[in-house]
Amino acid sequence: MAALPREKAGVGSAIGNTVRQVGGALGVAVLGSILAAVYRHDIAGALTGLPAAAKDAAGASISGAYGVAAQAGPAGAELIARSNDAFIHAMHYAAIGSTVFALLGALTVFIWLPGKRPASAPSPTTAEGLAEEQVIELAEAVG
Repeated sequence: MAALPREKAGVGSAIGNTVRQVGGALGVAVLGSILAAVYRHDIAGALTGLPAAAKDAAGASISGAYGVAAQAGPAGAELIARSNDAFIHAMHYAAIGSTVFALLGALTVFIWLPGKRPASAPSPTTAEGLAEEQVIELAEAVG
């Protein structure tokens, strides 16, 4: 915001807000996709022998697996345990993914975000100041 003129501050704020909201939504979508894919992969082995509709419901989400387990009788306890393990494993992958994205974001900020630069000394405007600066330059050149 400091890089924008005052009359453009509203536009800059709106663009910053939009980028933040879109980035947050995309981040949730990507991490949710990672979680769902890992969960489906891990739970697939526990779903053998179930009817197709029950297999689809339990493979889609942990709440679906709990619903199928409630109807499965004594075999439901094993399905709950396997779905819990698959969900926790999927959460680990999502946490690793969010850590990677956070580190990439921090690296991006570190490399490309401009920081406050130290103010340089103003150049002399008086004849005396200019003469002193030339003497210093000449002394450095002679060395």
